[in-house]
Amino acid sequence: MTTLPKTRSRIQIQRVWPLVDCARYPAKRSLGDEVDVWADVFSDGHDVLRAAVRYRPPGARRFLEAQLVPVGNDRWRGSFAVFIPSRTDQ
Repeated sequence: MTTLPKTRSRIQIQRVWPLVDCARYPAKRSLGDEVDVWADVFSDGHDVLRAAVRYRPPGARRFLEAQLVPVGNDRWRGSFAVFIPSRTDQ
């Protein structure tokens, strides 16, 4: 039996976009499209934060990462292109 932690995490990630039906389904785009990602990321201290979105192209086994950059007021933004991976990316 697992127990929940008694304290909340120091780092919070909220209001993630794109979001389809409360994250029940993955967001979809066409090949060649650019996917914009937004999220509110903040901490209760003065630590320097870093944020990234992890995504997996169609047919790939491994996840890739795209860095998010702060755009002000705890909002972070990033993007990545939709592509079909080559054999070396899988």
